[in-house]
Amino acid sequence: MALHWSAEAMGDRQGLTRALSRERAKDTSLDYAGPAALAAYAERRGLAPAGDIVVRTPGEAGATKVRTEPAREAAPAPLLPAFRDPWGHDSLGRGTTPGELQAAGERDARARQAREDREHWIRRAYREPEAARARLAAILAEEGGDLRQAARRLHETGPEALGKLKGRDGLFSTTSQRIQRDGATFAARVAIRSLDDEAGHRERAAEAWRDAVERQRGRDAVEIPGLSAAAWRLLEDVGRAREAAEERRQPGEGRHVAEARRDAAVATVWRRGQRAGVVEEIGRFIAAAQARLGEDGLRAARHAASRGEAAEVSRTKPTQAVDLTRLARGLALAKEGADRHRAHGRRVEERQRQRKAELTAEKVRAAERQRRGLPPLSPQEQRQERQQLLQRQGPRLSI
Repeated sequence: MALHWSAEAMGDRQGLTRALSRERAKDTSLDYAGPAALAAYAERRGLAPAGDIVVRTPGEAGATKVRTEPAREAAPAPLLPAFRDPWGHDSLGRGTTPGELQAAGERDARARQAREDREHWIRRAYREPEAARARLAAILAEEGGDLRQAARRLHETGPEALGKLKGRDGLFSTTSQRIQRDGATFAARVAIRSLDDEAGHRERAAEAWRDAVERQRGRDAVEIPGLSAAAWRLLEDVGRAREAAEERRQPGEGRHVAEARRDAAVATVWRRGQRAGVVEEIGRFIAAAQARLGEDGLRAARHAASRGEAAEVSRTKPTQAVDLTRLARGLALAKEGADRHRAHGRRVEERQRQRKAELTAEKVRAAERQRRGLPPLSPQEQRQERQQLLQRQGPRLSI
């Protein structure tokens, strides 16, 4: 049997032996056994995606078309799944049942103040404040606790329905007694009006409670997705770039110079992620985290990452600690990458603006010298003039 090989590809016989001895699939006639084996061949050889592979079989007029697709990376599991409570509570344990709404109204500070004010006006209005409070409680019980209905009833019957008012009126009353009765009547009416005030405060507090629970339910329904391996590599590169820039700091170096170096190092990494399309994925990750956690939650998560701890999210399980730690670190690195990229961009724009102003000034000076009939400055004189200008302008923005 004669064995033939390509001298350009294999070299001598020893090169052929080394190539055929490697532990990997070999190019044999089995790789081309037919259309059915083409997809597996393309995937094994790393040829996919290669479009449509057209195979013509001898003796056939037509052709068989086989489409090959690369093996895609499985979608990463979410770092924080959506939260849904079967009883309708949000992740903070709040609900919107009638009892919970009533309790929210009773806890309202303005409603409590209205009750305290009513107690004060009842003491000023009635000769027997305890009896007046008892009659008011009985009326509220008859009206099913409806403050507005109780107030309407007392407006119709008058303040004397709760008891005798202080002072006197009529022909045989003295001036001081009539003045006391007028004050008591005013106090009693204010006490009755406080029922409507408390009812309004309770209603507004219950509505605010319902809105807060609904907003939290909406946030709970947002899932924070996991990041691909490429996105995690980019974020870790952000951290490494910042650390490497910090290591290059020289003794006596100004803070703004060191900060500019860190921004430039991180911006280089971030631009690479933009070209690869990874920054867009990180942007969706940040948007989901902001929708789920809110601004305060984002700040708390980044602060936890600075301590190497997990983000604190209500109604999560201990088994989610690893994912919450990754979530906190991912948010911190993503913000650092985006912020430093923007800061570096502003420095570059400022430096370009400064350079444009310098060129314009140089052109003006050159035109003035030409108008005066003076020879143009030599390159060395131009450098000296530029240095003098920079000294007059003060320290410039570093990149």
